[in-house]
Amino acid sequence: MGLMIFSKNSESLIMKHFSLTLILSLQLLLCFGNGSVKIEFSPGVDGDYDLFLKEAFEKASYNAFVSYSNEKETRDYDFRVTYSKEKKSIKVLLFNRENELIKQSKQQVARLKSWKSVEAAVSEFFNQEIDISEGKQKSPPDFNASVKVSKIDSATYLITSQGAAASSINSVEEDFFRISDFLLSSYNFYFENSNYHYQTGSGLAVYDHVGKQTMGIVIGVKGNEESKKLKELPKQFQNYFSKKIDHPILVTDSSVEANRSSTGIILFRSTGYSFSARDFKIFIDGQLKCSLTNKSYVYLPLNEGVYFLTVQLGGKKVKAGTKSIRVDVIQNEISYLESMFADGFGAVVTQEVEELNASRLKSDLNNQVGCE
Repeated sequence: MGLMIFSKNSESLIMKHFSLTLILSLQLLLCFGNGSVKIEFSPGVDGDYDLFLKEAFEKASYNAFVSYSNEKETRDYDFRVTYSKEKKSIKVLLFNRENELIKQSKQQVARLKSWKSVEAAVSEFFNQEIDISEGKQKSPPDFNASVKVSKIDSATYLITSQGAAASSINSVEEDFFRISDFLLSSYNFYFENSNYHYQTGSGLAVYDHVGKQTMGIVIGVKGNEESKKLKELPKQFQNYFSKKIDHPILVTDSSVEANRSSTGIILFRSTGYSFSARDFKIFIDGQLKCSLTNKSYVYLPLNEGVYFLTVQLGGKKVKAGTKSIRVDVIQNEISYLESMFADGFGAVVTQEVEELNASRLKSDLNNQVGCE
């Protein structure tokens, strides 16, 4: 029997051939849609992205299913999908069975049309247009208060409705049920009423207020059963209530409408003792807007649009080589950012933070800076 000898070049050719075969196999599977897709549910996301992804993959001729946290999923699959929601975008990752990342997409979320970001992501995966818009043109109701929604299971939502000081608790409760009726045709629910603290004004004229808040869980039920209130909160959801915090909302007027229409940036600085005596200089699109001392924060009201924010140590003009961060400001929303030192030489790095972390940062900083 002859001895087969492989040189380094032949080994390299074999590996290249194997890699090419694997890639072509994956592309054929993706093109022709013969396979199953497991979508891993992401609890706490503010929308039905799990259902949008399922529908989008089914439109591409896949058998898709969602794996929820309360289920022991044993079904086999060819691909696995994960998704994560940032404040204004969604990131979708596609893995094969060997847990190798083969495709990813990050899409901006359109206001009131969140399913379009999923359409764009899956369309990018398959290089063809995927349309899941049917039946999704219904607009959400108008609210008297500020309403926040987090999806925490297959048909379960955590809803928080917050009204300003002048609001009645009845109007805040009404908004809780308006969004519940919009999300689910029939459901069981549990809620608690409480107060929360927020501020109005800017600069040196900042005022504290106490508003009304309704926080609750709604759980979808099958059929056309009448919605009913649960006598007590189910144990599996108690941790969501134990994590309740007062969300400080910065507004320019004490009315509810102003509470809903704050638009701009809140920037935090807490940088320890290094360079603590020197101010951070804040530039918007190259124009100096404000100075920020250590252990403080600032609210910068802006119109909706795209801005480039630069933060540096001292100076009246942007220094050469200083990096800027793009900020997409959306109407009626606040973008939260934090500036910190990137090294021990005074270089500053700025990054976005989630609203929950922003609330914690604000609770640690008692000094709000006013900018003209």
